[in-house]
Amino acid sequence: MHILSLRPLAASTILWRTPAGLSLSIPLKATFQLAPEAVASLTSPLPLFHDVFFEQNAGRSLYVASDAAPHKPRADVLLTGSAYAPPGQRVPHRWVRLAIFGGAPAQAPAIDKRIQVVGERRRDPATGQPSAAAPFARLPIRYELAHGGATFPENPVGMGADPADLRLPSLLDPSNRPAPVGFGPIPGTWPQRRRALAGWDPALLSKPVPELPTAMDWGYFNAAPRDQQIPYLQGDEWILFEGLHPTAAQVRSRLPGLEARVLVRAPPLTDPAGVELRARCDTLWIDADALRCTLTWRASLAVAEHALEALDRGSLVATLALPGERVAWPSPAAAGPSPAGPSPAGPSPAGPSPAGRSPAAPPVLPVGATTAPLPEGVRPPALPFGGPGASAGQASGPPAVLAGTREFNLQDVMRGLRQEDAPFPLAPARPPESAETEAARQPAEIPWESLKQAFPAMAAHIEALGGAPLPTATLPLPEPEPSRPTSEDLAASPDMPPPARTTENVPVLNLAPFPAFTLPWQVRPPRDSLTIVVKGTFTLVPGAPAAIAPDQELPAGDTPAGDAPAGDTAAEGGPAQGLRYPSDFAIFKPKADVLLVGHAHRPRGAEAAALVRLRLGDALDRAVVAVGPRRWDALGVPTAPEAWSRIPLRFEHAFGGPGFDANPAGTGYGARAGDALPSLELPELLIRAAGDTPPPACFAPVPAAWRERLQKIGTYGDRWRKTRWPFFPDDLDWTYFNAAPAPQQIPYPRGDEAFELWSVRPDGEVVRGQLPGVRVRVFAQATEQGGGGFSEVPMRLDTVWFDADALRLVLVWRGLLDVADEDASEIASLFVVSEPMGKGEPMTKSEARARFFAELAAREAAEQPPASNAESANDNAGEGAETALDAQIAERLATARARRRVAGGAAAAGAVAEAVAAADVDGEDLSGGAAASADAPPGAPAAAREGILELLRLGEPLAGLDLTGIDLSGASLEGRDLGGALLQRANLRGARLDGARLVEAVLAGADCEGASFEGADLTQADLTGANVQGARFSGAILALAAAADARCEGAVFEGARAPGASFAGAALRRARFDRADLSGAEMMGSALDEASFRDATLDDVKLYGASGSRVILDGASLADLRADDVALRGSSFRRVKGPGSVWEGADLTEGVFEGAALREASFTRATLDRAVLDAADLRDGRFRKARLRGARLVEANLMRAAFDSADLERADLRGANLYQAETWKARTTEIDLTGAFVAGTKLA
Repeated sequence: MHILSLRPLAASTILWRTPAGLSLSIPLKATFQLAPEAVASLTSPLPLFHDVFFEQNAGRSLYVASDAAPHKPRADVLLTGSAYAPPGQRVPHRWVRLAIFGGAPAQAPAIDKRIQVVGERRRDPATGQPSAAAPFARLPIRYELAHGGATFPENPVGMGADPADLRLPSLLDPSNRPAPVGFGPIPGTWPQRRRALAGWDPALLSKPVPELPTAMDWGYFNAAPRDQQIPYLQGDEWILFEGLHPTAAQVRSRLPGLEARVLVRAPPLTDPAGVELRARCDTLWIDADALRCTLTWRASLAVAEHALEALDRGSLVATLALPGERVAWPSPAAAGPSPAGPSPAGPSPAGPSPAGRSPAAPPVLPVGATTAPLPEGVRPPALPFGGPGASAGQASGPPAVLAGTREFNLQDVMRGLRQEDAPFPLAPARPPESAETEAARQPAEIPWESLKQAFPAMAAHIEALGGAPLPTATLPLPEPEPSRPTSEDLAASPDMPPPARTTENVPVLNLAPFPAFTLPWQVRPPRDSLTIVVKGTFTLVPGAPAAIAPDQELPAGDTPAGDAPAGDTAAEGGPAQGLRYPSDFAIFKPKADVLLVGHAHRPRGAEAAALVRLRLGDALDRAVVAVGPRRWDALGVPTAPEAWSRIPLRFEHAFGGPGFDANPAGTGYGARAGDALPSLELPELLIRAAGDTPPPACFAPVPAAWRERLQKIGTYGDRWRKTRWPFFPDDLDWTYFNAAPAPQQIPYPRGDEAFELWSVRPDGEVVRGQLPGVRVRVFAQATEQGGGGFSEVPMRLDTVWFDADALRLVLVWRGLLDVADEDASEIASLFVVSEPMGKGEPMTKSEARARFFAELAAREAAEQPPASNAESANDNAGEGAETALDAQIAERLATARARRRVAGGAAAAGAVAEAVAAADVDGEDLSGGAAASADAPPGAPAAAREGILELLRLGEPLAGLDLTGIDLSGASLEGRDLGGALLQRANLRGARLDGARLVEAVLAGADCEGASFEGADLTQADLTGANVQGARFSGAILALAAAADARCEGAVFEGARAPGASFAGAALRRARFDRADLSGAEMMGSALDEASFRDATLDDVKLYGASGSRVILDGASLADLRADDVALRGSSFRRVKGPGSVWEGADLTEGVFEGAALREASFTRATLDRAVLDAADLRDGRFRKARLRGARLVEANLMRAAFDSADLERADLRGANLYQAETWKARTTEIDLTGAFVAGTKLA
């Protein structure tokens, strides 16, 4: 069958059979670009898919559900994406939301679903309590992070359901039920879907023509979670999601109201003109990261067996149209098959590889096949919103063959929407107002006389304040220009060498009494910048400067005005509620916000109204009238105000309401008789009639999700995704970060201005005072590599927040600094100080640098540990130990002698002789050894050693004895029980302890060189600092053993079991751990030159800072290994299996990773110069800022790997799979991509 699409649509056919006969289904998919606060636009279509799993692994969760469904009884709404912290932040938890609203007026949401996302956590194995959530910037919304596990059928890929799985889920159900939650598709093999088959084998669906049972439960083909299955979509719904985009906290976009039409022509089965089929929209899939979505419609018809041949020769024409539109289909001649035939199926450039179907069904076009090109002379109408045939400059009308088709565009759609039809405020996009227009609509001064006339009782309380009114001149809108070093910056001084950078985040030496923090970002990608924020809290003092508060408020995000429950949209500054405090995590504010929260109080003698006034210096003078409760009567006249005492200064009490984009949380919009009027009004625009729509009168912060701010966030589309993601688009209006109402945004104040607050205190007194007059200064000390200079970062006071109820003031200073990279690696430290204004000269940079280094030296001296007196404290420790040991030996000897007498002299003598012979040491040797160790530290004196010698001759166990310093060199102690024995500093050179029991034995500092411990049990033994060079531990048990700082050169641990053991700081050069189990071991800082770990298990091993060259780990298991900052140059990692392993900052130069399986491994900032990674599986790997100069990655699987800012110069990537890999800011000079698959990357 020939398929022709007149619009950007992917279309195909699916033939299937039931006992009632054959049927043909026709899926049609359109792709749309979502736009915040606007209608989505049609874009190039993604192809149709079969199931696409994450990592292309059927054992993972689904990325996209199959389009090859014969029928869906309900519509699926699906979302793929990630939870994002606010820009520049890392948070331990985040609420995300997905909602779908119909286009009908005041219609309840079809879906409104929330998920709580928390950072990585683990369950304490001892107490079962969860650890604190790790802060995150981004977490994928995938079922792998939801409740589940291998023993939990409803989510076998999840975590936390198995008691042995210490990981805890990151995606939580709001009801706290232990249930798998997500927004994505559910695989057909999971019981949620499979139970619909009632035992029918789903493998039969893979047949060329599937045969479905009579009683088929079609719900099997609905892949969405049940709470995301709704009636068929109309195509004009509103999409809302929150916390699911890297820069926009909330995205609201409307589908354009299009519907798919399909015409089937199959003469003689149909009329030559064809039969138009009804298509239902049964799938909405949202890609939140990319701000795009797809709609899939499905049409079907019954087909007789004898009609297949005619159907195969027929054609199918598909298009998109507005509801009610009559489509002028092209004539059969014009729509005939193209001579070239349909295009072959192929991978999509913008999504996962499309699905293919076996060619064994001739009448069916394979699912995912590209639709046929338009015949010569047939062109679709021009589309003003993108898609094929919509190139700029081609404004010619539609061809004659389509003359009857009405064009449609976004303007038509917008005009068809009324405000009352939308569940959100809807207004046409408009450019930000110029300062001139803004000034024109603001009064030059407050109309005092009209106020006196409107509210006579207030006349006595109205007095003009001194100072100029709010200026009407243009307010400056400075660009967010980061500071740069200048000639005035201080160069490095030999007397003050710059300190080394010791942390990943920029250290802050803060001498100011206020908290300070930093936000990495890119104000102008690709340049990196650092925002420095200092937040001060003060107490208002009447008639005086504000005083520094003893309890400083910590940095905070948007704080809601009311007490909404956690997770409520309103509580996060959504449309339903205003804000009390705006987020401190703004990247840059081009103006200063002046804000006031609290309550308006009715002054004495003014029963009806109060004038609330906010004045700051000469820059701001704004008033709001507070009026008692009123309602509209039947004649449209406001009733008299009721008595009142106080009114919250919140947007809920200002003019607005649902559908009023300036204040959707307000009161009075669209009012009818009996409805309330707002209690807060502008004195110059008092409400006179029910149809008045004045601006809202409020001093509080405006939420970021409201139209006033959201319209400034810029344009998100393909260009943004390719050039700016995940940062803001280049047309962002930076006043988006200004949370104050427009009249309260002023030039940056100095910080010592006078202020006045009217009608905000119960006593009616005007609160008069002054900003504290504090100057905050920040300096940046560069590292030696960064030049060692000392510069100042200009700080601007950009937030002034008054809490009139608590008489509190918050000031926020903010500065921007250009840096070399995201980590500001050239900055050794920031130095924050504060100083009073108007008291002497400001501190010079030279003085600031001297103070910085003096404070640094003082802090380093304070951190030095005091001298240890451990040796003198133990001077007299031997006497008590000697007495106790003598008593233990005497008791054991008495018991042994008694047994010997019972056993009989001759037999006992023979046994002793055998024991002595077996020990391979005579009494003289042992005595000599004891004498030789007479100078050893106390713990086993000569008298006690004679008793120990006799115990050995009698074959008695030595468990629990203090044998410190004893000489057992060359002794044969196979199978002996030395559990809990103290063998500190003992001489065990060449001793044979094969099969011995040394559980919890202490061999710290012992000399065991050349000793044999094969098959011995050293569980929880202490070998700290021991010398075990050349010792043999093959097959031994060293679970939880402590061997920190041990000398293990040349030791053999082949096949040993040492889970949880510690080799931290140990010398492991040339040691052999082949086939050993070291899972969970600690090997931090160990020396590993030429050590061998072939086929060993090193899962969850901590290898931080270890070093060594030519280390062999071929075939080893390295799952979740932590190898941060290791130096393993020239080492071999062939065929290792290390999913989720971490190699951040590692030096792996010339390492060999051929055939390695390192899915989701992290090589951030690692050095892999000239490394060999041929055929390695590195899917979803992280190579951010890694160096791979000259590395070989021939035929490596790098799907969705992240190479942002990586150095790939001269890398060999022939035949590699780079599908959807991120190469933003990567250096790709002389890279070899011959035969590589680069679809979905910037290398395409």
